[in-house]
Amino acid sequence: MSYASRKVIFPGVQTIYERKGISARFSLWQKLVTLLLGDYRKHEGNAMELYLDAFRSHVQQLCTSGAPVSNGIEASALLNGLDDGYESFIVSTAQSVSQTADDEIVVEQLVSQLCDEDFQRTSGQTSTNIGDPNTG
Repeated sequence: MSYASRKVIFPGVQTIYERKGISARFSLWQKLVTLLLGDYRKHEGNAMELYLDAFRSHVQQLCTSGAPVSNGIEASALLNGLDDGYESFIVSTAQSVSQTADDEIVVEQLVSQLCDEDFQRTSGQTSTNIGDPNTG
């Protein structure tokens, strides 16, 4: 029996599967956009590393489920999950991103800058302009 004939015999099965697929993807999107760095401060280990690992995992799960995440959405969700203490980093990053087309955002570069910012915070160094290695 071919797939097409099963579809005719059991039309409700496909509808249930599609709803489950949509529901699963919705749940993945919800997890991604509600992910917060602060939730990982309770755990042992580097909170930023844990946050970034969870973030990457959620993005990968979405892509695997057939719901690719655009660079702009990924960058926005990543910044959205940061604490209030990262406000100046978020503002400066948002300003530089707003001047760039969505497909030109390099999320891994943003992650690298975020890791640098976190390292400076945890090592007690003061942050200068992260985007310009020639300053400070």
